[in-house]
Amino acid sequence: SADAASKVNFLMVCVELGQQGLLTAQAFGRQFQLPASVCNGYIEQKCELPCFGQLGCQGFVVLGPHGEFAMQRTVPCYLEAQERGFLAVERLLASLWGIRVEPVASEPAHVRPLTSASSRVESVGVAEMDAEHEAIQRAIEELGRSQNRDAMEALMSLWIRHSEHEEQLFYEFDFGRHRTAGKDLAATAPHCEHHR
Repeated sequence: SADAASKVNFLMVCVELGQQGLLTAQAFGRQFQLPASVCNGYIEQKCELPCFGQLGCQGFVVLGPHGEFAMQRTVPCYLEAQERGFLAVERLLASLWGIRVEPVASEPAHVRPLTSASSRVESVGVAEMDAEHEAIQRAIEELGRSQNRDAMEALMSLWIRHSEHEEQLFYEFDFGRHRTAGKDLAATAPHCEHHR
């Protein structure tokens, strides 16, 4: 809302270092046409990496009106509750800054379909990952149609192979300090936990 945009700043930080981080942040900004109210950044040097945090799908770090840490990880997060995760962030921001939040009517989670006609998979910029994400999406759609054991087993098999492959790439390219951060300190740790 306009009320929120006048009171809240949103900072996104790419967890890739140096030139690659700059390129990724710029590509992300172009792809998603980020508004001026979003500060899209990157980390220049390894010594500048924060000692805590996570990928946005695992919750947001929220600062209060006086610069204090109001929340180091919002819950529920997107991976746990989809859109309800963002609603929780909106309620937190509303309570901190007196922002008006429009009430949202939503279906209970147990009656939501597995997919919708508008389901589409956004590119992550890695062709192999994009293909795997699309295959998983098709498997989810098939499970939604057939609701049988074979479809569930096919989805689980795809998920396991994808999770292992993605974590191999995280390790190979040290994405989010996956290989070099201490135990559970890599920016990819919450995402890998989602794989489990």
